[in-house]
Amino acid sequence: MNLSSRLKAVVIEKTTEYRRFKQLEDLTSVQADTWKSWYHGRQRPTAEMIEEAGKNWPEYAFWLTTGISDPDYGHIAPGTAGFPVRSERKENSATLFARWLALKSTALEAARVYLDRAGMEEIEEYDELARVIAQMSPEDGEAPIDLTAYWAARKLCRNAESLRRAEILLVTDMPKLSYEATEPLLELVEDILKKVEGPSKAKLAAILNKERILVRRNNALEQAKNLDETMQALKDHNPYT
Repeated sequence: MNLSSRLKAVVIEKTTEYRRFKQLEDLTSVQADTWKSWYHGRQRPTAEMIEEAGKNWPEYAFWLTTGISDPDYGHIAPGTAGFPVRSERKENSATLFARWLALKSTALEAARVYLDRAGMEEIEEYDELARVIAQMSPEDGEAPIDLTAYWAARKLCRNAESLRRAEILLVTDMPKLSYEATEPLLELVEDILKKVEGPSKAKLAAILNKERILVRRNNALEQAKNLDETMQALKDHNPYT
């Protein structure tokens, strides 16, 4: 499957057959006729198409450009496709990718106003953008630009980062661990969930509680087994039996 075929798979997954090209035009800066021309094989996908698809559906961006999926960390393929493993959507990774894009957009919007006033050129790279934001956020005194939207976006990102971390620990890392190693991981996840908000928190908490029950059952079985072994050992060494 080449890049154009992968792009088509993403488009089919995320748009409806009815008014597909109008939907793509509304979502991107690419005209409907251009999308239609590519879709029906009359031209190759443009760099702008690929970039816009990656921004709108960032959970597919890695697979779109490489043909490789990494579902453990949220980089999936459409449907249940994917190589080297089948894809399974990670809700909190997808949310975090979207939050990061929104944060960058908000930061760029504020930075453009600031740089325009200062007569400086526009920037795109993160390290330069971070320096500009730092200049706009002095520890003492008022910032030259209102950064309310930027700080709100950063707060959403931090919350999403924590939820994603909890999701990866529970769904990706925990199944690989022994019951003995699982208990400390569950304590870590519980601590993370105490500090976050969002609808997915309840889903993660449900997984956490289910796993706690399994750990308790295993611990009880291990204790019973150890007790039986101890009693048997005492019996075997009892000179009066």
